[in-house]
This record gives sequence, structure tokens and C-alpha cells, in this order.
Amino acid sequence: MKAKIYNLIIVDESGSMTQLRQATLDGINETLNTIRTAQKELADTQEHTLTLVTFDSGSSREDVRTIIDNKPIDQVGEFNSYQPNGCTPLYDAMGQSINELYNFIKDDEDASAVVTVLTDGYENASQEWTGAALKEFIEKLTQEGWSFSYMGSNHDVKQVSFNLSINNVIE
Repeated sequence: MKAKIYNLIIVDESGSMTQLRQATLDGINETLNTIRTAQKELADTQEHTLTLVTFDSGSSREDVRTIIDNKPIDQVGEFNSYQPNGCTPLYDAMGQSINELYNFIKDDEDASAVVTVLTDGYENASQEWTGAALKEFIEKLTQEGWSFSYMGSNHDVKQVSFNLSINNVIE
């Protein structure tokens, strides 16, 4: 039985990310390449899937958008659809996305999750999740073996204490 590694990438697509657009795209695609490499190197023992979520609020789009939904990593191409706009419901995007993945895999003993968040860290629009509630949830999941990493400037998001890297799970 292969281990199932569910990779969740949560990407801030708010207006404050405009100046970081290319760096964010590079970061997303670098992360995708790291997952692809892990899949190739560990194909006998692991199956990697990807869910990619973007978020902003106050634009004409849904606040939290699932762009790629639990797709095998070898079926995922380069990511290039990224248009920063709107405000930053960071805690809501993280809480909703992580909770959805948790509910999907919680009963699968062969499953583990790697969550990567790309953001400048400014929170200014969440209505459902608070930083404290999100931190508590992430700490619980970390104790259950989930791995969290953070890429970007470190402002409000440091409250949720990301300190693990994607390599901890795929080595």
C-alpha cells in the first residue's frame, strides 16, 4: 500500500500581492516541481495529489477558489493563472481549505498532508476564522503529522506558526 500525500497549496491573490506576482508564480511552480520530483523518486511508496486554492475578497470572484482539486501531481502542468485583486481573507482561506482537506482524509490511515501557504501575510477581510482558532487547528493537525510551510513576507500569518518545510514529508 502506497502512502497518500495530499499537497494543498493556498495562494494569496489579493491586491497587495501585485508587486509579488512573478515571485509568487515562481514560488508556486517551484513547489509543484518539488512535488513532481518527490513523486518520481518515491513512486513505489507514495502517491502525490495536489489541491491549489487562491483567495481574495471584494472582487467579482468567489473569495476562496479551488483551482486544482485533488489531482494526481503528474497531471498538473505549470501554473500561470494569477491576477492579484481585492482584500485578504487569509484566515478564512486557510481555515476553509485546510478543514475541507482534513474532512476528506481524516479516516484514511495511509494519508498525510502537506500544506504550503504563499502570502504577504496581511489579514484584513476574514469573517469566519480568527488567527487564534486557525493556530489551534494547525497545532492539532501538526500533532497528527500534517506538515505546514509558509512562503512570503511574515506579518499577521506568523501567528499561525509555520515552521516545517515540504521536504520534511517527502524525504
